[in-house]
Amino acid sequence: MTSKQIDRLIDVLDRAVKAAERWADREYPETDETTEATISRVGERTHPQTIEEYNAFEPEEVALSRLARRLNPQA
Repeated sequence: MTSKQIDRLIDVLDRAVKAAERWADREYPETDETTEATISRVGERTHPQTIEEYNAFEPEEVALSRLARRLNPQA
């Protein structure tokens, strides 16, 4: 490889890393360090904390549930 090709490769890799950092910052925003550590995606619903919230909680349908319903429509 020539030095020009190596420079071009480094530029491409640098842009890819910057794009990955922007995606990670948006997808997994930083939280303050005083709260309990959790892993979640942006837009996920929080779990119910009280009995009233639990009674009103409707869980999201996951892909496995949809597949099971399609395979067994009588249930």
